[in-house]
Amino acid sequence: MIFLGHISQRSSELMFLRMPGPDQEAASPASSINIPAEELEQLAQEFSQHIPPQTFTHAQLQGYLLNCRDSPREVLKNIESWVKEEVTLIEAAKEKEKRRSEQRN
Repeated sequence: MIFLGHISQRSSELMFLRMPGPDQEAASPASSINIPAEELEQLAQEFSQHIPPQTFTHAQLQGYLLNCRDSPREVLKNIESWVKEEVTLIEAAKEKEKRRSEQRN
């Protein structure tokens, strides 16, 4: 396992643009899901604004995107709730590790 750091908002935007659609032969990701390229770029920008900096790894975000990669609009629709859930899980894990560390000392 290699930790690549946390994903930036710009990297999350670029990842969003690469994820849609199952068709590897398509000219662009937008053409494989029937969304105009301009709309897909707008969705990607909006999506990236919901990603808090220095919070998620590339793998976490990729996992979310893979779950609904055929529907970029759905990705954007659900991103706020996903971010809240993930942040809660991260905070709980940190708290658990903190308690474990305190018990050892």
